Formats: sequence, structure tokens, C-alpha cells
Amino acid sequence: MYQISLNGLDGSGKTTQYNLLKKHFYYAYFSKDIGLYNVFPNLKGDDFFRWWFFESTLDEFCDSIYKGIKLRNDDSFYQNKKIVFNDKGTFTFDCRILANFLTRGYAYDDVMEHIIKYKNKYDIVEEDLSLFLELFDNSALGFRRKDRSTGIQNSYDDYYQKYQAKLFEITSEMLHHNEIKTVNANNTIDNVFADLLSSIIDNNKYFILVSGVSESGKSTAARYLNSKLPNSIHIKMKDVSNELFKNSNSRQEKYMWMREQEQNNLYSFWFDFLVLSSVYGKGNRFIIMDTLHGVVAAKEMKKILGERLSLLYIDASYRNRVSREYSKLQAEGLKCTIDEVMERTQKKDKAKEKFGLSLLKQLPYTYVLNNDNSVFDFEKSLDDFSDLILDVEEKKKCLIKK
Repeated sequence: MYQISLNGLDGSGKTTQYNLLKKHFYYAYFSKDIGLYNVFPNLKGDDFFRWWFFESTLDEFCDSIYKGIKLRNDDSFYQNKKIVFNDKGTFTFDCRILANFLTRGYAYDDVMEHIIKYKNKYDIVEEDLSLFLELFDNSALGFRRKDRSTGIQNSYDDYYQKYQAKLFEITSEMLHHNEIKTVNANNTIDNVFADLLSSIIDNNKYFILVSGVSESGKSTAARYLNSKLPNSIHIKMKDVSNELFKNSNSRQEKYMWMREQEQNNLYSFWFDFLVLSSVYGKGNRFIIMDTLHGVVAAKEMKKILGERLSLLYIDASYRNRVSREYSKLQAEGLKCTIDEVMERTQKKDKAKEKFGLSLLKQLPYTYVLNNDNSVFDFEKSLDDFSDLILDVEEKKKCLIKK
């Protein structure tokens, strides 16, 4: 399970963006509000306001918050989804607890001690990715809150404004000490959403897409690179596309569904594919994927990832491919004739060519590797390719340090 949280102060547009995320990420689970797990007193209106801001003790308040997060996390785990979105992550709740009790006059160290205590009690950890909608001016937040309010005032308004000012101060400070991605919320709804989506793609991932003609050694190459590149994982592209297809609830055949996605939602489909691939490769730097067939897919993923994508094309003569496949099947005890293997290989080649397989070789960022010689030669060529990848990555690190 990969958890993504959306954070932001009141008025930052968090609810609007969260609802847009729900429409986009059909294959993800969107968790419940922690209040739905009955962790707070059964109070309403002013009574609940007084408990929240005046009457609750620091212990019971922290216990209620982190118990709610624990129950939410447990519930999310049992949904059996690869990606989970949380509206209000632990960062938001930490900040709210601090602002609440600092406004009441508590000492900062005392509040932090209780936050750590109850996080440990319920085994609370930060989400895998925390996103924060940031408005850099507190007055802008105040304007947005007033703009959406009913205009009804009560005796707690002055105190609530004081709390909001403290929350803005605490949140601004906490942003400097936490690993959280900020998104400028002072923009149109569509532009903020576009920035949110781009922030979800993990910039630390490097993708290697393996392609090539039938029986050329693509899977062998992917496994070998997996053994050579540190902190890497080998993923089958069909596993990711199967996950997307399963969650689409489409009644079409998978092939027709994918074709429709590429025709109508090209960028969105391959963006989702890469997001889900990142989740499959959680904790790994290099993601090695086979098998890529389509030139359209390659171009779209290159557009999304830029320099963080390499395309490896394995080539080999028809004669060698048929011979190797026949030998492999014979070794596995499967009965077949050389003519049957030839016919099967030709059919595979024709099917892949419908996606523009041969055009992949012509892309300027494709690394073509020939596998017509010995296994030793093949592995040596793969060593050269992996060294090239690592060399490029090392140069990037040096540039960043400078």
C-alpha cells in the first residue's frame, strides 16, 4: 500500500482538489475522515467547538486524533488497493494539535512530547508522499474562508481567527522541517490540479523500458539488468496494465480497452501507468520494465519522464530467435517442430508490428543492442548499457551538489 496525503490550511482549496483526485485516480482508494470512526465525543455545534478548543485535555485530544489515523490506516489496508489517498495527512493533524494547544498557552515542547507519545502508541508513520497546497499570504487564506462562509457570526469567531493565525505560523515553520512537496495553490483550479498530478510522479525513479522482437532475450536482459543495477526492481508491464484494467470495471476485452484509452486519454493513461509502476517499485531507484511494444506509449512516457527514461531495444536475427526458442522448448520437454516455432514467431512479430515495434529502433533515445552472438557477448553489452545509465546518474548527482 502506497499512501498519499493531501494537506493544506482552511481555504487553500484542499477539498476541491481532493474531489478532482477522486475522479482521476479510479484505481485508488480514498480514505474516510477520521471523525467517522467515532474517536471524538458525541457533541454538536458549540458544544463540540468548546471541547475541541477549550475543554479537551492534551492527552485525550492527541489520543483521539492518532487513534482515528490508526483506524483509518487499518481500514485502508484491508481495501487491497495499491494506492490510498488521505484527505488531511499526519502533517496536517500535527500542525493542528500544535496550533490548538499553543493558542491555549501550552509550552511547545510539552505539546510535541505528547504528539510523539501518541504517534508511538498507535504506530503512526508519515505517508509515503505528502502534498501541501500552499498559499503564501495568510490574508489570502482569510479572504477565501470569508468568501465561502455563510456570514453568520458567533462568540467564538475572534478566538477562531487567533487560532488560524497560529496555525498559519506553525504550518509555515513545520514545512521547513518535514519532507513534504508543496504546490502553489494561488492559481486556477485546473492549474493547481495539474501541478498536483506532476508532483505525484516520483522524481527519484529512473525507468528502463525493454523492447525488441520476439524471442530476442528481452526478459533475460531485464533480469540481468536487475542484478547489475543497485536498488532496482524488474516489473512486467502487463502486471501494471492488468491492475489498471481490473480497476476500470470495463466490460471490454483488455486489448480494446487499452486501445480506447490511448485514443481518448493518451497522456492520462500513461501517466497513471507510471504512477502505479512507481508504487510497484516502492523503495527502488531503478524500475526495469518489459515488454514495451508500442511507439506511441514510448513517446508519451518520454514526454512525462524526460531524462528519467531509457529505452533498450533487443535485436536478433530471425534465424537465431527461432533456433533459441526451439532449443528452449525442447529442454523444457515440450513437443513441437521447428516449423511450428517459426510460424509462432512470425505471428508474434506481426502482432507487435501493429503497435509500431520497428519504429522504436528509430527513436533518438533508444539504445539498440544486438543479441546474435554468445551469452557472454550479450551480458557484456548489457554491462556497457548499465554502466552508461549509472554514469549519467552520477553526473546528475554531481551537478546537483554543485
